Amino acid sequence: MADLDQRLNELAALPPPALDHLEHQVFSRIHDLAEADRQIPRRMAVLAALAAVGLGIVGAGLPSGGAPAEAASLDGSLLAPSHLLMGEQ
Repeated sequence: MADLDQRLNELAALPPPALDHLEHQVFSRIHDLAEADRQIPRRMAVLAALAAVGLGIVGAGLPSGGAPAEAASLDGSLLAPSHLLMGEQ
């Protein structure tokens, strides 16, 4: 136990560390991290926009192999419950 007391006394005799610029360094680091966090959404938005444009260009250049779409019939009689239950005859 005497060894521990001796080491603690030696530690207490040391001069205190210089903390003059520590606060400035901490706030500077916080500012740098905040600035980096603000740039990430901007980069992601730019990447998403470029991906969307690229996908649009590629999609427009691909040939469409499907048949053209047909409009649905607006005749209400085809949707009547009796017609739907009986089916086509």
